[in-house]
Amino acid sequence: MNIVLSSIAALKNPRESARITILLLAKELQKQGHEVRIIARGSGQEQIQGVVVYRTSLIKIPWLLYILNKQKKIDIIHCFSAAPVFILPHIFSPGKIVFSLKSYSRTRWGRVGYSFLAFARAITVPTAFFSSRLPFKKKMHILHSPIDTDKFYPASENKLHKKKIVYYGALSENKGIRILLQIVPYVVQQEPEAQFQICSRHANIQHWLNLARELGIDKHCNFITSYVDIAQEVRSAGVIVLPYLNLRGTDGNPSCLLEAMVSEISVVTTDLPELREITQGCVELAPVANSLQFANKIVRALHHPNVSNLKKAVKIAQEYSALIVSKEAEKLYQNVLNQ
Repeated sequence: MNIVLSSIAALKNPRESARITILLLAKELQKQGHEVRIIARGSGQEQIQGVVVYRTSLIKIPWLLYILNKQKKIDIIHCFSAAPVFILPHIFSPGKIVFSLKSYSRTRWGRVGYSFLAFARAITVPTAFFSSRLPFKKKMHILHSPIDTDKFYPASENKLHKKKIVYYGALSENKGIRILLQIVPYVVQQEPEAQFQICSRHANIQHWLNLARELGIDKHCNFITSYVDIAQEVRSAGVIVLPYLNLRGTDGNPSCLLEAMVSEISVVTTDLPELREITQGCVELAPVANSLQFANKIVRALHHPNVSNLKKAVKIAQEYSALIVSKEAEKLYQNVLNQ
């Protein structure tokens, strides 16, 4: 098949989850013998990890697709966005459209236009809970975002009783970063040797550094904005903590969560319906924005990790490998072509 993956994201930040997951899917589809190209925001053309990426503006997507189709007939156009209106530049283009709603939109306006998804041959979402809230039930499919199981895997050394608590990803309010900093005093009170490592995807974090100083916790928090081997950071952690307030603007299958699970590391995250569905009872879930309960669960995971749940989590997360997800996508594309 000749497949075009079209993303509303710019895919410029190497630590951006959208870039990582789309490239993982593209590379696996290429291994299966398909021709894959990516469209993203920006200008020009480049090759990233062996995948050709064309950069253009939204209004120029139809023209670019026309040019690409002239070069070789496009079979599938797979769009990725939280905003349904992103389908509009693609609807009169060659190829059959698959649209992936990667997450909930951050704004009400971003959610406007679900009716436009009628133009898609198939619509994918990351969880059954997400699917239950949307129209077009006959077109709905569950398709996960992939993780790199070659990079993330259980460490061979004993990880029990480590005192390092790691958060990584974007630092924003809806990711629960304020809650994370409020958790620190409760944890340190119970475990004085605990050290929080906060790995930010972006460099502009002065607001959070100031808040850490105001809370008097800066000596217990190590903020990192430079490149680190995040897989190694995860494997060296005692606990990964992900205190999401919601999943707006967050991949419905949060990569950080699944990468920690497949690395056999204890996770404490938020008790949201989607996360209950994904984790299947094998990680610690705390009520939204409840710093004390988060802290208690972190300390318990540090001192008494549930080994059987950790092993169960590995098996669950392995189902999100790039190989398995690409096979699911390939099957979906074939079904769409047969319609």
